[in-house]
Amino acid sequence: MDEVQNQAQILVDKNSKGKERDWRGRKIASLKLSEVFQALDYKETMVERVTSCAEALRFIKQPDGHLKLYQAFFCKNKLCQMCNWRRSMKYSYQTARIVDEAMKQQPKGRFLFLTLTVKNIEGEKLSDTLSALTQAFNRLFK
Repeated sequence: MDEVQNQAQILVDKNSKGKERDWRGRKIASLKLSEVFQALDYKETMVERVTSCAEALRFIKQPDGHLKLYQAFFCKNKLCQMCNWRRSMKYSYQTARIVDEAMKQQPKGRFLFLTLTVKNIEGEKLSDTLSALTQAFNRLFK
């Protein structure tokens, strides 16, 4: 029986356009975040989760020779750069699939992007302002 050797390797990960993905830089940033959390006396479990975020990554070699991320453990903290990066890639992929499907269903359709803003408000008025914005948004679509 052949033994499987676990060898730590430094891999170069590139996107479809050939740009290198900076896993190391994001890992360093998550370690700095865990230090900040520790200095601010956050729960030890949160500090440990952020510290161990993406500590070990397992890849599977695809038939074409490319490596695909197979297993990893992420902290899922909203402030973690590693997790934010992964989340943004996931959302970009999902949005692209939705847009592709929308274009198939409505080939002559066009997309409109709308940004709605209000002036800064005091904290006490936040709930009322959010309710008013929701009502205004609903009126816009009716």
